[in-house]
Amino acid sequence: MTPGWVLDALADAVRAVGAALGSDVLSRGADALARDGALLATRVVEAVEAIDDPARLAALAEGGAALPAVAEITAARRLQARGVRLLDELVRAAATVALARRAGRIDYADRAAALAMQATLSDLLDARAHAAGVAAYSALRDLRAGIVARLAEIAPRLPSVRVAEVDAPIPSLVVAYDLYGDATRGQEIAARNRVPRPGFVRGPIEVKTA
Repeated sequence: MTPGWVLDALADAVRAVGAALGSDVLSRGADALARDGALLATRVVEAVEAIDDPARLAALAEGGAALPAVAEITAARRLQARGVRLLDELVRAAATVALARRAGRIDYADRAAALAMQATLSDLLDARAHAAGVAAYSALRDLRAGIVARLAEIAPRLPSVRVAEVDAPIPSLVVAYDLYGDATRGQEIAARNRVPRPGFVRGPIEVKTA
């Protein structure tokens, strides 16, 4: 039987996950969920699926919920540590799958962004597949193959990027006109390069080729 204090510690971990995912359901129901693994898994997946921001999903897929490590100095502590690891792995896996499902619908800024997502998801899904059981392995490999192929279709339709040199400080709208014959794209250049003062663009900057 799991000691009560271990369940209380796991409930604290569930609350931490709730805070990381912005889920009141996890935070408020932590005590009950720590005692019901199946329901906890369902609620974590639901909370992750509710996140729309790809960057946030990617951070969760790669870093989990940043739960503190547990010193495994006793049998009870080892049990607690295992529960925390499983909870963090569940967050990572759910975020990876959620990101993969959204990746084909993201409005990528350029070819490099789409190819970067392809590489990221390929690595993440490989890792999840190798950590999963036999039943989930094939499904994760199929998901990986599908999203890699989808992004391979999307990427060639997007503009590529290059580095342009601007020797003297000039407005971004002038840079845009020189590059594209369209001064209205000055804001695009300023935003891409995080230029604090669009009237003074200088140095190497990243621009789309078209």
